[in-house]
Amino acid sequence: MYSVSSAMSMDNFSVVQPSTSQATYTAGQILRFILPRNLGFFDAGNSFLELEVELKDNNYPMTFSNDCGANMLIEFIKISQNGVQIEQIDRYNNLAQLYKCYGETFNERQRHTNKDLSRVSNSSQSSTFKTGNAKNPTFASRLGGAGNSAANFAMTKKVYVDLNITGLFSMSSLVPLVALGDLEIEIRFAPDKEVLIVDPNVKANHKIVGQVGAGTNSITLDKDYAGFLNLGTSPFVVGQKIDLVDPPSTVRDAGKAITAISEDKDGTITLTTETLTNGNATGSDNFIQIKTGTDGVAAPTSSASYVINKANMYLHIVRPPQQYMAALSKQVSGGGLTLDMHTWTCYKNVVKKALPSQTLEIPCYAMRSKAVLTILNEMGQTTSYRVDNTQDHDANGEYEDLETYQYQDGSGHRMPTRPVDVSSLAQDFPKPPAQHHHELSKALMGSNVPYNSFKRVLENFVVGRTFGRYGSTSNLSQQGGLRIYLDYTASTKPSKDLQSFSWCNHINRVVVGNAGLQVFS
Repeated sequence: MYSVSSAMSMDNFSVVQPSTSQATYTAGQILRFILPRNLGFFDAGNSFLELEVELKDNNYPMTFSNDCGANMLIEFIKISQNGVQIEQIDRYNNLAQLYKCYGETFNERQRHTNKDLSRVSNSSQSSTFKTGNAKNPTFASRLGGAGNSAANFAMTKKVYVDLNITGLFSMSSLVPLVALGDLEIEIRFAPDKEVLIVDPNVKANHKIVGQVGAGTNSITLDKDYAGFLNLGTSPFVVGQKIDLVDPPSTVRDAGKAITAISEDKDGTITLTTETLTNGNATGSDNFIQIKTGTDGVAAPTSSASYVINKANMYLHIVRPPQQYMAALSKQVSGGGLTLDMHTWTCYKNVVKKALPSQTLEIPCYAMRSKAVLTILNEMGQTTSYRVDNTQDHDANGEYEDLETYQYQDGSGHRMPTRPVDVSSLAQDFPKPPAQHHHELSKALMGSNVPYNSFKRVLENFVVGRTFGRYGSTSNLSQQGGLRIYLDYTASTKPSKDLQSFSWCNHINRVVVGNAGLQVFS
């Protein structure tokens, strides 16, 4: 909408907009920002949310669950103006997980992990993590600071979230706050056990240098670190108890407390422990295992939680020339200023277990619908903090031996004309079905999500359908909404209750005129 040339001079700078509701936030509370109209224009693509996260009552190092990092904090986001809703996205964190799994390349993950602590490796949190070394230096950092003191371990961590899934913050043109008026942004934070997990690197075997003798109290870690690169990102904390182990699994000294941790200028980490009674019997391939938290208890503290100590919105302000302002004023007072925002609306449903044929209704009536993406997430998950990460919250879609799926609009038109067969995914050696990839790639690209990764087809199973190619849309208000037909391979499937999250990607048109702001979806 607002184009510039290299010959056009435009002032730009950043401003910090603090939250308006309160000073600190915990799970379930709502964070609010006001973007005032007197800021003029801002560049949404270069603006971001800063959150200062602190952990409470944790006895183990912790990090964000799943792959999307700090996006897991955001359960719900709403943007409005003077009571008029511009967009609202529920289950924002699940949608962010989908973006991360399918839409980002490895290089993009490396770039983002330093901002939002999202995963770099394209694997689940319960899988064996790759080894960190100089050839592969970028890993998701954990929350908190270095474990060499209680004060450092409890340090707050700043994370930065782009919010580029929303229509407002994904706009490629300048956002004219001067015309839109004061915008209110509301963010609801997700439950603690959906957001946090014990750092997966805790459960790894950590190599040590050479052979540790009996009667010593110093252990030097091999720099071929397992999932971290330095003391600040390591899972070791003063107060933990460790086992000294000979290969393959012979425990030589059990439950020795770490009393100090140091790191030299070359990045070598040394642990000072209680005096070792036996030491290693072998000269190489020895390792240590973390057996307890900082309080000497093996089980993670169930009351561990997070607190947002500070929340700021960083806005990149742009001051266009006066002729832009004059043209904008003329347009608002004339035919009205129009902005198109590509946003998402979430619709929920339930898939009951042991019902092999089911129909999901999606009451989406958006006039400019582009595509729909659906995941079937386990309902009523039993989540708890565990060192082995076996009861972490899972934001991914479940496959559950689905045989076929097919969409239908309200006029009875089936999409595609034949059901999509995904039964090959239930084989011992799953073969990704070509038709499913074809349908999913169309739906992702129709939603402006690049289809960059095929690795998560089973782990984060997504059912998708596009409504038009090359940016075209469909009017679902005339077609009477949508439904999905699901058929499973056996009468006992699915084996558990699932909750469906269907996000319809559509275009909201925002019109600002003499009558005020109106939104047409």
